[in-house]
Amino acid sequence: VHQYCSTCCPTFIHVGLANALDLPETEEAVCKMVDAFAKRREVLIEGLDQIPGITYVKPEGAFYAMVDVSAFGVDGDTFAAKLLKEKHVAVIPGSGLGENCKDAVRISFAASEDTIRKATARMKEFIQEKAYES
Repeated sequence: VHQYCSTCCPTFIHVGLANALDLPETEEAVCKMVDAFAKRREVLIEGLDQIPGITYVKPEGAFYAMVDVSAFGVDGDTFAAKLLKEKHVAVIPGSGLGENCKDAVRISFAASEDTIRKATARMKEFIQEKAYES
């Protein structure tokens, strides 16, 4: 059932979806969403810029930032686990993306601006308290 609902949709559904993509309401909704994510990205970047030692790649199209945490003497897995345990902030270790990303974490900005501000403030506290050290 899943296969026929998700990969083999009937033609009339494809036609309906294609028509819906051309509606002004759809374009308006997409523009609002893009604007909201652009604002959230800036909130995240502003927060990260307040944290000494943090380096990152500014997102150009994704809804997350890759943040290098190697300056703190731990890999992304350790940093993520301790940040979650100590400050209740969830980030994704970069190790899942390969060896080149093991010293990074991914931080999503698919959250409210308030949540992003709280998370970056907690990250700053976490680093200042040296909670990432063994």
